[in-house]
Amino acid sequence: MKKLIYTIGLLAFMLLGEVHASAQELYRTRNSKIGFTGLYLGKPFHMYTQKAIIYLNYETAELTINVQLSSFYSPDHDVDSLLNLLADRPLSFEGKLGLDYINTKSHPLLEFEVRGILDLGQTQHPIHFNGRLLHLTEQGEVSCLLSLYPQIDLQEFEIPVANYGFYPIIQGQIDEAVLIKSNDN
Repeated sequence: MKKLIYTIGLLAFMLLGEVHASAQELYRTRNSKIGFTGLYLGKPFHMYTQKAIIYLNYETAELTINVQLSSFYSPDHDVDSLLNLLADRPLSFEGKLGLDYINTKSHPLLEFEVRGILDLGQTQHPIHFNGRLLHLTEQGEVSCLLSLYPQIDLQEFEIPVANYGFYPIIQGQIDEAVLIKSNDN
């Protein structure tokens, strides 16, 4: 049953995102979903956006993510209040997956480290986190699922979340459909 729910969710995710490719193997997605989980007054909260733009260079495994913090939403009113305080800050990440290139042909699960610079408006810091590339199929347009798991300490970015009852470390999850390379067909 869990596998069926996962498969349905994955298919829905892939159908909702818009994906564009160029001859240089630089793929861009719009309306990508990013989620973060953290603690507010000792209880978990979640916040999401579906407005991220992600660029993935298949030849170099370089990654760029751009999103406005004002696009995040949460079912928790207090979390939304914090997001309103941060609304003028963009979030951007530029980095490299711990892979030589993006393999869209059949392969076992690849686990790697991602390194780069995270920019939250006025403050930049190096960051590293784990990622996975799961091969799904050789059929159709989508080949793999790229999953990234950034963990961010908001205090490093001069965001005084502890003053509002938030634990400063949030855990993210980014899942992105990876298209079959145009020259693999």
